[in-house]
Amino acid sequence: MIRLKKHKLFITLILAVFVQASYGQKDRKSTYDSIAKVILNSRTTTFKTIDKAFRKYKRDTTYMKVFAKQSKDANYFYGEVYALNMMGRYYRNKANYSKAEKLHNQALQLAKKSKHILSQIYSLNMLGVVYRRQDAVKIALDYHFKALDLANTLDKSNRDILKNISISENSIGNIFNLLGKYKLALKHHENALKI
Repeated sequence: MIRLKKHKLFITLILAVFVQASYGQKDRKSTYDSIAKVILNSRTTTFKTIDKAFRKYKRDTTYMKVFAKQSKDANYFYGEVYALNMMGRYYRNKANYSKAEKLHNQALQLAKKSKHILSQIYSLNMLGVVYRRQDAVKIALDYHFKALDLANTLDKSNRDILKNISISENSIGNIFNLLGKYKLALKHHENALKI
């Protein structure tokens, strides 16, 4: 039953993306509306599904603000967490770290409130990256280790969990490399590679 539901969602999303490709930029908003409607109705909590659906919109803060509001209005916490984190990534990549930190923290608090562990892990890793980019390595390490510890409490058969463990391990390895602690860096990079 769940598998059939996933296939229907996937087919609907493919059709929405096909429509966008057929009509171009002119109908960008209507395509966004179609995709958002499918995601909001399905209430998916699979990062891969929602990320693929919004691949052309996730770097557009206008659409992500709209999706965050739509998700909040629909009491769909996962959509709101996703949108907040995508906006945080956008601002982090523009070196607007204070805005990125604020958005990732909002996402983390919402993920904690909703008790969705995978969203907490993702948000913690995103905060770690924000601090690492500012050379606040101690704080960055703390966030990545919190994400890793939380992820290690979950079943490792989930691909999203494994991906986040790998992100944590690799990020920790990068930080230890910056600190000149090469043996520790190598250990964590090897852990990421195993995944």
